[in-house]
Amino acid sequence: MDIHNTVPPDTDKGPGQSPPNPRLSDDKSAFRGYQDALEPLGLSLVSSNGTTAQTNLSSDEEKLVRQHLWSEFGVKDFYVSGPFIVLLRDATGPAASRDTGQLPHLVGALCPLWRDIDEPDDEPMVFGEMGEGAEMMVDESVFAGWDYGKAPSNAIVEHLATYLFTECEAITWIAGCLVIELPKVDEASFEAQLSNMPLSIAYAPCAVQYHNGPFPTDEQRKRAVTPNPKPAASHDRTDDETDYVSKDGKFYPGSMIYSINDKQDRAMSCVSAGVLIRKGTSRRLTCSWHAWEDINKDNPGVFGQDTDEARHMFRVIQGTKPGTNIGYVKERVGETDIALIQLHDGITFENKFLDSGFSAKRLVHSSHTKAMELLHINGFPTGEQILTCLGTRCTVNRGKSLLTPGINAVLPQPGVADVKCRQVAALAEDKALTRKPYIRDSVCGSVLLRSKVEGEKASEDTVMARGEVVAMCHLVNLTSGYNPRQLLMFADALDPLIEDGWTIVPLLGGIEEKNITRDGSEESPAKRLRTR
Repeated sequence: MDIHNTVPPDTDKGPGQSPPNPRLSDDKSAFRGYQDALEPLGLSLVSSNGTTAQTNLSSDEEKLVRQHLWSEFGVKDFYVSGPFIVLLRDATGPAASRDTGQLPHLVGALCPLWRDIDEPDDEPMVFGEMGEGAEMMVDESVFAGWDYGKAPSNAIVEHLATYLFTECEAITWIAGCLVIELPKVDEASFEAQLSNMPLSIAYAPCAVQYHNGPFPTDEQRKRAVTPNPKPAASHDRTDDETDYVSKDGKFYPGSMIYSINDKQDRAMSCVSAGVLIRKGTSRRLTCSWHAWEDINKDNPGVFGQDTDEARHMFRVIQGTKPGTNIGYVKERVGETDIALIQLHDGITFENKFLDSGFSAKRLVHSSHTKAMELLHINGFPTGEQILTCLGTRCTVNRGKSLLTPGINAVLPQPGVADVKCRQVAALAEDKALTRKPYIRDSVCGSVLLRSKVEGEKASEDTVMARGEVVAMCHLVNLTSGYNPRQLLMFADALDPLIEDGWTIVPLLGGIEEKNITRDGSEESPAKRLRTR
């Protein structure tokens, strides 16, 4: 995004204040303070073992649900498709006179797709194509420990990519389906591939589909694209470009930061600030690597050096008019999009979100994320928004190093796969996006904070007060063809930071929280709840 072609923030706002955005409390009031439309009835369309079906309701419960959805939202009919519930609304129904355009984020613990009764009844969301071959037989142990409703482990993904789908570039568990992302080929070749691909896999707790090429095919970052697109120079857009460092003496998660192109002396790529973490005496601020990736390609060998040239070339600016040099990108985390900023002496970052007042407290391993969790995002081009977690995406490398029998050395084995990067796949719906500011590319770098945990009755405020950060936004898939009403987002899991011993820096006077690690041995989050 070119910050010089955007509308500057309202200079009449007081120091430290961002342009006004609708609060999440407004979203919560969309249905009597509930995020789930069926919560007042105490009903869910998800069974205790994680299956989703209309038959999870008794006949009396379904009748009650239908009456409730008709009177409150004008829903004339509905049906369940995987993790989605399609709701067909009658614009002349009893709810029409009080329809505010705000709708709950969940219905019966499922992701709602709101449609007019007269709209074409298309498939809710299609991520891949079905194979036409026979069922693939595998040993039952391959999927041991994989429960419906949770993403497969790295070990399962690596087995699939090494022995079963030897050419795949990524494997994604999304919307209750395992999608094998194959190398991009022409449509005729892909159709030929499908004729040989198995229709199903024995013992897998979900269906399997195939995608022609990787999901995020275009990281288009130079223009604003939303479910209701606006021109790049539109005065309807609002970005919070505030230089909080100069106004408040500190800055916060979601604040605007950007890289500088020395050759053109202009901003190169804008992203949102992440969270401040620490390991021992080291402190770093997370951010998106891709904002500095082109600089690194143009200047090989400079990044990571302890030199004035590296500190200048990979410098980070916060806010505009005039903007403050806050530090420099010092390192990248593996092959993820997560980079770490070394802040200059005297620069203060506070892990407290501007709009909600909640703070980030601990990192959550991806093995503990579930489909249909609600996630809170707060970036400078978006303000507060709610996303629905749909699943997990794993990109893979080939040539993993293994101990070779008879040789006491670690050697690369061709074809052996390992997980390169694990991401959370989340969905933003147009009902949450049709107001200013809009979600778009520059939301990258924003962290995703848990807002509602599937199967848990705790309120939004209770969950958010735990400060559980589950991922960092990597990519907004602006060219998605899965459904024109939705925006698919990918966020890099924070597993490498957790495994390397990084923790979130607490607020001044606060106590450091332990991360939720892979083995899940940490104390229950509910028992560790602290006031915000």
